[in-house]
Amino acid sequence: LAQDSSPSSRKSRFEHSRSGMMASRSLIALAIPLSCMLCCLATPGKIRVILDTDFGDDIDDTWALAYLLGVQEVDLRLVVTASHAPVIRAQILAKFLTEVSACPPIGIGIDRQGPGDRDKVILTDWAVPADLASYAGVVHTSGVEAIINEVRIGARDGLPTTIVAIAPRTNLAAALERDPDIVQHVQIVAMGGSLFRGLNYTGQPVAEWNIAADVSAARAVQAASWPISTAPLDSSALGQLSSDAMRSLVNSPSAVSRAVLAMSKVWLPLSPWPDSVHGPFCQADFVSCSSVVFDLVACVLAVPPHARVLRLEDLPVEVFENGTTAVEARAPIKKWAVDWADQRGWQTVVSTVISRVHSAPVWL
Repeated sequence: LAQDSSPSSRKSRFEHSRSGMMASRSLIALAIPLSCMLCCLATPGKIRVILDTDFGDDIDDTWALAYLLGVQEVDLRLVVTASHAPVIRAQILAKFLTEVSACPPIGIGIDRQGPGDRDKVILTDWAVPADLASYAGVVHTSGVEAIINEVRIGARDGLPTTIVAIAPRTNLAAALERDPDIVQHVQIVAMGGSLFRGLNYTGQPVAEWNIAADVSAARAVQAASWPISTAPLDSSALGQLSSDAMRSLVNSPSAVSRAVLAMSKVWLPLSPWPDSVHGPFCQADFVSCSSVVFDLVACVLAVPPHARVLRLEDLPVEVFENGTTAVEARAPIKKWAVDWADQRGWQTVVSTVISRVHSAPVWL
């Protein structure tokens, strides 16, 4: 069981006095289900994934997590909350994971303070502190240290780690600053930016949230030497599920499908983002049509057989001080999914994964 030792970290139920350390560890081990302890063991042949997410605002983070839980090729090692109010986000995350009988380790990220960070997290009232306090899995009070440690564990075994970044890049930039060597063992899959088109595949490029919310962090992450594959708004703004894809989810007995749809219907009347709700193809009702699930588009880039639904290009992209992104000849060259190869195929892939019935904890 991993423990965080940062002096500035919040106290958690996993921290204990030095004199009672061994006894407390024994009690914790007895309290955590065997399946949750097994999730901390490496799974040979699978893609090691860390998810960095601003869970609890736009519902697309929930859909992205549901997909990663369901992909048989993925070994979900850690989920870290990002952006402001990371503890509240961890409460929401813990409740969702508990509802789907999953318990990967949770890391509490940096409480970022910036524009918009006084806004209430959309799904705050959906969960309570007890959801996190009673969570069956490990909770790391320093998400950044948890990221670094998990990458080191993979490196020790000669395995790379994929970090799926679907939030402002605050946690990743901090991890990079504390341990620059992690770039040798990590590849990044991300949602962010807007190169040639804006929301709903229309209009001029915009300063997309995951970049604009913490520009200095985004620039640091983009400039580092690790490989990055990003789905900007150019492709992700067309990420909407409709007709057959939604039908398979609505009719599935899967606990993951049921939980995602139920949470989405709670979120829908609370959403302050009309572009996400109305979408490029249909208006979200989570019966015949989803909202725009930007992050669910980016996640498929972590799974090579699924990534084929997007067209990746090697492009030199600059992150500017105002949060915009554009092709700039002298910028670092990374991979960008600026268009689709098979949008209908993406709908089929992700809906099949999420609606699959699992007979065991979904990350095993």
